[in-house]
Amino acid sequence: MNPSCRICGARLLRWAWYECDFEPCAWWYCLECDRAGREPCIQVFAKEKTMDLEKLREQLLKHEGLRLRPYRCTGNKLTIGVGRNLEDRGISKEEAMIFLDNDLKRCIEECRHNIPVFDSLSEPRQHVLVDMCFNLDMAGMMKFRKMLNALESGSYHLAADEMMNSRWARQIQAERRDGLVSMMREG
Repeated sequence: MNPSCRICGARLLRWAWYECDFEPCAWWYCLECDRAGREPCIQVFAKEKTMDLEKLREQLLKHEGLRLRPYRCTGNKLTIGVGRNLEDRGISKEEAMIFLDNDLKRCIEECRHNIPVFDSLSEPRQHVLVDMCFNLDMAGMMKFRKMLNALESGSYHLAADEMMNSRWARQIQAERRDGLVSMMREG
């Protein structure tokens, strides 16, 4: 973000980059002061230095290690990856969306691989199966043998009934369950 003029508060424009005696620096100029006939504000700031992120990444991988499952660090904090403190830092929304996208891709591929009729189903019914795979994992979803058999025979109402006749239906939030069952029935 451009710095502000000390005189009028307007945003300064980058005027030029010069090599100063000690490091590269940026010269900033106030166009508003110049237009108003005032002596324009000129400010000089040292240019931000760049770091070799690849070297830094290697250094932190060496010092912290890479752990793909949560663990307790030496400070007894729940940690994952390269020293990411989940208790104090958590994850950002963007990181959560990356996890979600990766999980969705995995679930879709697992459904395609394990449910022969998956690609022939309507998109809402595919969404139901991916949602269930996300919630139960594929091993848990494959226990819904009667539901899967009903899908293979095109009996979507029976598949929805089999969803309701399960421990999953009693454990999951009613709104989620009812929405998925409805999507299975109506397609």
